[in-house]
Amino acid sequence: MTDQKRKALVIGASGLIGSHLLTRGRVMGWEVHGTYNSFPIEGLRHLSLTDREALLGILNELRPSVVLVPGAITNVDWAETHEEETFACNVDPIRLIASWARDEGGLVVFFSTDYVFDGKSGPYYEDNEKNPLSVYGRSKAVAEDILIDSGARGLIIRTTGVYGKESQGKNFVLRLLKTLDSGGEIKVPKDQIGSPSHAPDVARFTWRLIDKNQTGIFNVSGPCLMDRWTFATLCAQLTGRPTKGIIDVRTEELNQVARRPLKGGLLVHKVTKTLGVLPQDVVSGLSEMLDSGKGLISCEG
Repeated sequence: MTDQKRKALVIGASGLIGSHLLTRGRVMGWEVHGTYNSFPIEGLRHLSLTDREALLGILNELRPSVVLVPGAITNVDWAETHEEETFACNVDPIRLIASWARDEGGLVVFFSTDYVFDGKSGPYYEDNEKNPLSVYGRSKAVAEDILIDSGARGLIIRTTGVYGKESQGKNFVLRLLKTLDSGGEIKVPKDQIGSPSHAPDVARFTWRLIDKNQTGIFNVSGPCLMDRWTFATLCAQLTGRPTKGIIDVRTEELNQVARRPLKGGLLVHKVTKTLGVLPQDVVSGLSEMLDSGKGLISCEG
């Protein structure tokens, strides 16, 4: 891409993936603008994905050559009982953005999940058949199809179990450590298998794919398959915390509203071959997070 075209918009730049996309893109020489919805951060512009007029307005004002959309409703259980609101946020805006990008010649980068699969035969390749179990998973699967069928240039990044340093402190690792520091217990399913992904690594790989003018679907996740209880235990061990408060359970014991894919995870052969590098493993990713985020990892306040 020529320098004059290196302008990007990150919709949902205050979130875990979005904040790292914002930082990494600027490091790589892009002019990156960002929006937030409910968590204000200096330098970001407010935008609700469900506000079509505001969304179209910011696209026409900035005219980015790349629009990255990590922003979404991601609370799986809330989404299960709020299908209309979930599709209004996770699906409808993609249709508008894709239409705008098609007319303007831009690239849409949409972030998806292994929840588009049913978890019966994971880990999954990019071209495995989708069969989501939940409203959240369906919303992501439908949005993928809309982008693919839109005629716009689209790059779909599937990731899962994302962790990393962030301002909001909502991701699983930080919540886990805060619970352990307070002497509490946390129930973690041992029968849910995934491929934990380090947010800065997801951002790095995404921008490299953009710079290589890639389109289509790419799995961008950690290369290690691991159940959630083992992952939680590893987090505690790497920070010198006791693991006795991490209680292993079966998913069915949690009585969650939405069904979860049990045998999930993503295979990263395609992105590794395309970029010539393997994503970070769990130990190195967690070590980088915990070392770079000591102020957050204390979990005070």
